[in-house]
Amino acid sequence: MSANFATLVPVFNGTNWAEWSSAMQDYLRSQALWQLVKGGNPRPEVQVGSDGESLPETKEHREWDNRDDQALGIIRLRVSPEIKNQISGNSSEEFWQALENAYSKPGASLLFGDFQKAISFRLSGSSNPEPEIGKLNLLLERLRANEVDLPEFVKAMILKGPAHCAQRKGY
Repeated sequence: MSANFATLVPVFNGTNWAEWSSAMQDYLRSQALWQLVKGGNPRPEVQVGSDGESLPETKEHREWDNRDDQALGIIRLRVSPEIKNQISGNSSEEFWQALENAYSKPGASLLFGDFQKAISFRLSGSSNPEPEIGKLNLLLERLRANEVDLPEFVKAMILKGPAHCAQRKGY
């Protein structure tokens, strides 16, 4: 596993599903593990002998199990302990599905997380503002898509920043 893993994939905290799942999917793809997680590469069937007894598992079974364990471990490493203890799944696919079912639909905590990010937005002032404004626009669009439509003056206050608003009021 790459040392950059921790910088590429944030820790999932329950409010950052969109960002986390996208980064995790990209990382798992880069490790050729995403097909296991999404169910596109099922575990090989256990062969049954002529007597009806299961034959011993093959090297192919053990390799699949090891890759699934690797994928599950990677996912669990970037999930907060509080969430990890609440979600169950014996395979990477089951664990991912449980996370997706619990957190992919925007609930109050996800929307509040996006709102917090939006109101704490600050332009760095040291580089081209286009990427930073793009991130803010993405947050505002996600909020709007979930029926949290901020008035234009609130968006303007976010873009200007608290110091500018305080100066104007004389605080």
